[in-house]
Amino acid sequence: MDWNTILTEVLKAAASLATLAVGIVLTTWLDAKKQKVQADKKSNELCNILGKAEDAVTTAVGAVNQTIVSGTKGTDAWTDAKKAEAYETAATTAMNILGESGVSALELAVGSVETWLKAKIEAAVGKTKKT
Repeated sequence: MDWNTILTEVLKAAASLATLAVGIVLTTWLDAKKQKVQADKKSNELCNILGKAEDAVTTAVGAVNQTIVSGTKGTDAWTDAKKAEAYETAATTAMNILGESGVSALELAVGSVETWLKAKIEAAVGKTKKT
């Protein structure tokens, strides 16, 4: 065996190893990019559903304010029962606006829809009182 043959074989082996290393690095990089895209997509979907849910709550609270609260608040008719009715109407309206698929997606995002909804309705009512 001469030096040219030995050198050729060594270079072929080095080239194979370099190709393998580049392939591993490229595969790892592409996998990381894929995971980032999937995470970004989930984040966008989460923002989207939360935005829709918050809009549904704001709309429901505004509607209840118009139909129930404004006509009874400050009168003898504004009882604890009427307040409970206003809350239930707002909660039901918000859930109806979201629909079943929206509520399911929201549940995946926040856990307890009931707890989230109660907090958001209270926040929206508080915001309405300030304006």
